[in-house]
Amino acid sequence: MPPKSKINKQDILTSSLEIIRKSGFEEVNARSIAKEMNCSTNPIFRVYKNMDELKEELIEEIYKYYREFTDIYVDENDELYRVSYAYIEFARKEKNLFKAVYISDIGGQRTLSQIIQSSYNQNIIKKIEKDLKRHQQTLTKDIYVFEQMYDLNLECYKELTMYILAGKKALEIARNTKLAELRNKAELTQDQLDIQLCKDYEDACQRFEKRVFDLETTRLISIQMAPQIRILQNADQQVVARLRSDIINTIPLWRNQMILALGIEHTAKALNAALASERANVDVETLRKVNADIITSIHEVVKIHEEGAKHRAEAQAEFAKIEDDLNR
Repeated sequence: MPPKSKINKQDILTSSLEIIRKSGFEEVNARSIAKEMNCSTNPIFRVYKNMDELKEELIEEIYKYYREFTDIYVDENDELYRVSYAYIEFARKEKNLFKAVYISDIGGQRTLSQIIQSSYNQNIIKKIEKDLKRHQQTLTKDIYVFEQMYDLNLECYKELTMYILAGKKALEIARNTKLAELRNKAELTQDQLDIQLCKDYEDACQRFEKRVFDLETTRLISIQMAPQIRILQNADQQVVARLRSDIINTIPLWRNQMILALGIEHTAKALNAALASERANVDVETLRKVNADIITSIHEVVKIHEEGAKHRAEAQAEFAKIEDDLNR
């Protein structure tokens, strides 16, 4: 019979992680881990001194798994959106692990200062600012391109108008001069060749008229493009202005608010310390009062003892008198 494989630290962590995924972090204990690995609890405590040590490494394992999960969704072109999407997917697919990371206090309660100053949140802020600047640069380039397009479209419109006017004028002259001469000559001579020449020239004028009409259609499209370009350009300009406001005002304001929040937290800590100090002073006064009460109590006890001794002496004298009376 082959010997059983030795259980190592990673086996224990993997089994513990699987328990969390199935039942939650609260169900992680030596017995549940041993049951998951189909062994006794002895191998667990050969690797770890106690469950606290195991859970500390298990917390790191959870965060490692979370990072590996989110790395699948990372996209440098739109990192902020992808991180947010990964966050939602992690909550949907790994409910108990999500609860362990974000809802339970497995890693201990973090202070506001720790949350704000954490490298993760600072990186997120930098990424937001970087993405805003990148979008601002892209839109600024688009605005410049739109301006060039508008200028080119305007130039095209002017040239088309010039060609259309020139074409119509040339067509009018051709029909009123040469076409009219060819038509008159064909009517006079009734020669088949003259008739064909007249027909050919008339067809050429019609083709030229069609070309002028095509130019008019193109000019109409050019007229329609001008407001469309301006609409897109103005929309981008508004977005750029908003992005500029976010970069110049919103993000610095947010940072200032975080600084104020940190200051408030530090003030709260100082006030708590002051209150604790005040409570210490109150405790000293209480001790003094208790000490005075004890001294008073001692005095009262001594007085009671003295009165008791006096009463006993009086009683003894009375007993002696009674005894003398009986002897008589």
